[in-house]
Amino acid sequence: MPRWLTRKVATKKVAAAGQFMYPMNHQSALKANVAASLHNHELLLLRYVDPPLLQHGTHLGAPVQTRVEVRIFGLVQWEPLRIWTSRYGFFRGGTPWFNYSTAVDFDARNGAMWNINRGVEAKCESTPPKTPPAWRDAVSYEAARTCGAGMQQHVIRDPKCCICLTVADVFDIDHDERGFATSGTLRRLDHVAEKAGLQPKRVWQSVDEALIREFIVEQRRFQREANGAPLSRWSTLFSADVGFAADGRAYLYENLLMPNWKRAGYFWHEAVDRAGAIGIYSGMTLAMAPLLVDRAADDFHRRVINASLGEHAQQMGSRPNERDLLTFLRTQGFASVLGFRRTWPTPARAKPHAMEWLADERDRTFAKQLNDLNLLLPGLDVLSANPPAVDAWGGVAAKPSERSTPRWPVGNGRLFGAPNGPGRGQRCSDSDAIVAAYDAQAKMAQ
Repeated sequence: MPRWLTRKVATKKVAAAGQFMYPMNHQSALKANVAASLHNHELLLLRYVDPPLLQHGTHLGAPVQTRVEVRIFGLVQWEPLRIWTSRYGFFRGGTPWFNYSTAVDFDARNGAMWNINRGVEAKCESTPPKTPPAWRDAVSYEAARTCGAGMQQHVIRDPKCCICLTVADVFDIDHDERGFATSGTLRRLDHVAEKAGLQPKRVWQSVDEALIREFIVEQRRFQREANGAPLSRWSTLFSADVGFAADGRAYLYENLLMPNWKRAGYFWHEAVDRAGAIGIYSGMTLAMAPLLVDRAADDFHRRVINASLGEHAQQMGSRPNERDLLTFLRTQGFASVLGFRRTWPTPARAKPHAMEWLADERDRTFAKQLNDLNLLLPGLDVLSANPPAVDAWGGVAAKPSERSTPRWPVGNGRLFGAPNGPGRGQRCSDSDAIVAAYDAQAKMAQ
């Protein structure tokens, strides 16, 4: 039976962190007057992706399965359409306190199961559940619950008093993020996909396809509003939240055409704080490619273009626009340095993964010209068999010692030199045991 949520769409408050989302049962969604009721209350009706992709794992000895999603960042250039998606972003998942189940109705009591926006944020609960989880004994849990009751999440306290529903102040950075957590870098999604019997590259390809469909629609809207004025100089940042069905198909459920700012130290874990910051700021940097890339690169690219035109003159239709090609090559080269992949244009794909039929004639022609002239860097494609090139930031690894020396060492290799947000210095009561369990699981797997 389908699951439904409603979300407030007209509010003066900030609609973030999963706020203003409420479950609605299927019977209510079928009522004849549901449209009028939603309109009167300024609500949007959303169908929940069910069954979703789940991360299966073991948390402190207890088997767990929780829903997952990712936040990704990037830059879109509108005419011709070019989409660049950062390899820096973050993963979040549902709480291990409630195993996801299709047989359980959504309500406020199990909100952390179906509304997983908070998965990436560690938080000392001011009103933790009365019943201890499977991995805690009743006596120690009650002691922690009593000493932490009523305290605000930003108050630093004895870790024994900090009961967290998420696993976000620590995750398995020593073992490539293989252990269960509700937070992490985008690498965590690869392990979740593999454990579900899916190919990670195909899951990420589905993410790219969702973005392509979204931005083609947005492009048409902007073109209508522009009323013939060119959009060729537009570069727009985006941050998108993506959920997944059980088969790995990606669903874009929120997309902001703007940077999704977070203050320094907003996230308790350095790797997530860093990944979110680089995802945002690298898009701003990429948009400045015309200013930051040496003009000598254009001379080199002209030679590449002319040589390729000589080779492929017969298969080319009309002569390509040199300025468009130079702008693309300048941006593509800079994107490879800044840790991006190229979401669009893509190499030729077989159906059903071919997206050209959705694009307008100009974008189809431009994509074909790039392919005919062999101007697409293979390593930037989502299906590339080659590992990503070392980027300017030191790499996406969650473990600092596995990163290379950044070319732009802003803040000792982080965009924030020493983030000291309200969560830093706090630690959840189970965290030491979780880290020890990661090590034990890794030894067993050897």
